Amino acid sequence: MLVKFAVGVGLSLLYISIFGLPGVFGINTLAFTIVICSINPAVYLSLMQQYGTEQDTAVYGITGLFSIAAVPMIVFGISSGGGMDWTPVLSTLIPMAAGLPLVILIRILEVYSYQLYQV
Repeated sequence: MLVKFAVGVGLSLLYISIFGLPGVFGINTLAFTIVICSINPAVYLSLMQQYGTEQDTAVYGITGLFSIAAVPMIVFGISSGGGMDWTPVLSTLIPMAAGLPLVILIRILEVYSYQLYQV
């Protein structure tokens, strides 16, 4: 996922440097960046259910982080050299960072309670 993110940002920055913000052939820079950095959820989930493991399907929530609206904002912030509002990025990452340990804790408690009541 980090490679996909890096390639998407790199291609978007290259597109901006070559064609500018208006783009070329009616494809503006924002549309290009969104398409390159997004993930099609239906295709991803169907491929992972057919060819992947259970963990690949479970990782979909994390892959969704790379297709949020903050990614084009990061690209345009980098390309313009100006400041950027980090509120949308933080408002997505903070709940995710808080939720992951809670999910792990719930899984541990489920296993422990199952073993406890089996006696």
